[in-house]
Amino acid sequence: MMKYLVRDALALPVLVTALCLQQVNASSFGVYEPRSFAMGNTGVASANPEQAVFYNPALLGFNEGHERDTRAGRFIFPSTTVVVSQDITEIVDAIDDDLPIVDERITAAINQFNIDPEAGSIELLDSIDEVDRIFDLIGDRTIVIDSFFGGVASEPSDKEGGSFYFGVRGIARGVSRDTEQDQELLDRYRETISFIANGGALSSAPNQDLLVAGSFLSDPAESIISTADISSLILTEAGVAVGKEFEIFGQKISFGVTPKAVYARAFRQRFEYGEENQGIDFQDVVRDFFTLNVDLGVAYKLGDSVRLGLTIKDLDEKRFELNNGLAVTLAPKVRFGSAYELDTMTFAFDFDVVESEPIGDEFTSQEVALGWEWRPNTIWSLRTGYSQDIRSDLDGIFSGGVGARWGRFKTDISFSLSPQIAGFSGQLAVIF
Repeated sequence: MMKYLVRDALALPVLVTALCLQQVNASSFGVYEPRSFAMGNTGVASANPEQAVFYNPALLGFNEGHERDTRAGRFIFPSTTVVVSQDITEIVDAIDDDLPIVDERITAAINQFNIDPEAGSIELLDSIDEVDRIFDLIGDRTIVIDSFFGGVASEPSDKEGGSFYFGVRGIARGVSRDTEQDQELLDRYRETISFIANGGALSSAPNQDLLVAGSFLSDPAESIISTADISSLILTEAGVAVGKEFEIFGQKISFGVTPKAVYARAFRQRFEYGEENQGIDFQDVVRDFFTLNVDLGVAYKLGDSVRLGLTIKDLDEKRFELNNGLAVTLAPKVRFGSAYELDTMTFAFDFDVVESEPIGDEFTSQEVALGWEWRPNTIWSLRTGYSQDIRSDLDGIFSGGVGARWGRFKTDISFSLSPQIAGFSGQLAVIF
């Protein structure tokens, strides 16, 4: 039945996040740690050495001073970040509470209408209007979940550095495609119902294809062709980042690389609303893969305050083929960043150079982000940011956060919020 199909299809991303958390506790460029997260997810030019492994390994080469003097080393654990679509609750409530009732109402109203068209028409039209309302709510919507849980050990030295990370990254997307044909189908049902209810003969009714043997009105659920597509990747990664600064024609340029081993668990399933629901076949569809990949980065320092950076994440595109004939794709992501550094402030601006390709059937994205950090003293850091996907009609995402340092310990927390998206990030670090 349609009601079970839609409910299961849109509930899977929630399950994926739960799986991520059980194993160790956005696709977008990714969400990893609270400082960059608070600054609009900027970091290609503005990340500190301990964040460079995620955003641009070349930034490890911009550290000045030896590790025994600077105490720039960090051991970070745990670090966790979760971003989720806020309207998951609204959609699931509509599916769990409204759609099953409407399905039953339509079946009963169809039966009543076929017995007494005049008496059953009002209830049947109301039921179809309610289906239309639910389709408007869930149609052409992408449910987004991005998460990360892991740790980092970073040891920058003078004009070079290295960093190791291990973590589990979860990416889940659920998209519902509400087709124009289904909207037209519901309009045709309204036309036929109104004609028959006003005394028109069945043999003369418009849209004869909606009648069974020319005598009974068929159930619209049997003809709906809208689809749902759900995709997920759980990536268990371990990588080592190295970066080194070179002086080329008097200019300070740093290059970095992060080779990494990736254990991927991939899932994707597609549903037709009008088909008999077979349920989510997670056990038979999910497949595990082991692969290698690499991130590359370059950074340029202009004077004492300006930084520019370019990074390519997941350089080697991976296509994970599943047993049901579908595939999940992890495509390269190219991002440019700039930063203006002062003693007490950092301003950052990042943007995706090319559109981020979907892991499944969801829409592409291309993000622009702004970030700011203020360090009033050696203890506190205050941050805020804003990001916007310029390839969608979603609202921009505001973010903010705070960092605090006590002796050799440091903690950071941050949040993000928009009418569609909410997120949280936090971590603890030991300074050495």
